[in-house]
Amino acid sequence: MAAGAKCMKTGMFSRWKPDWDAASVHYEKAATAFRVAKALPQAMDAYVKASECHRNLDSNFYAAKHLETAGLIARDNAKEPAKAATFYEMASTIHTEQGNLDCAGEALSKGGRAVEEEDPARGATLFMKACDLYDDEEEAARLLAAVETFKQAVSFLLRTKHLTQAAAMLQKQARGLLRVGCYAWAAARGLLRVSWCVRAAARVLPHPYPHCAPPLNGVPVPLMPTSDTPIAFGRLRSTLDSTRLMASAGDARSRVS
Repeated sequence: MAAGAKCMKTGMFSRWKPDWDAASVHYEKAATAFRVAKALPQAMDAYVKASECHRNLDSNFYAAKHLETAGLIARDNAKEPAKAATFYEMASTIHTEQGNLDCAGEALSKGGRAVEEEDPARGATLFMKACDLYDDEEEAARLLAAVETFKQAVSFLLRTKHLTQAAAMLQKQARGLLRVGCYAWAAARGLLRVSWCVRAAARVLPHPYPHCAPPLNGVPVPLMPTSDTPIAFGRLRSTLDSTRLMASAGDARSRVS
């Protein structure tokens, strides 16, 4: 630690700016030594300092990973879940700045699980924040990869009795799947069914459409077979088919131009 601090010192008769590269090496070695010696507070501090060095070197992936390691130590060894959640949230911020949403969501999920017993409200907030990362996402592969993040979030929210929030996450995932394309419409329909069931269990305001989940694109989605079921599903399929055809036409125009 002393060697790392020395590399960061500046002065008129020494270096003009900190030697972040050398300091990161010293802090990483110190963190490993402290971790082996079970000096957990010092190990976490060393990892945080190593992360700061990598941030100044624009090695943001390693900066985030060091924070996640500090979170792991705080959660599993030091038994400080609140501190662990803070470290994971800091790592998520770095991943988000780099556009690495999958790693950002994973870090927030780890933070949420860390405080499940101590502070379930904060855990719910972290999981919902992980799902919010995909609000403006349009790439099909990334939206499909987000399914696991939503699955973990909904499971956590149900376990901690945040039923209304669980329903909101299911609806958000359904909208994301429908943006992927027509082949995902069945999965989205299933999610909307579960969403309405969760809302009913939470005793939320009654829904204006009997036997239906909340409407999607203005089309009520039936929860159970009724005489209008084929009509409702037909309208939903037509909406999705139209969306897919418009997207295909746009792609064709792009290739021509």
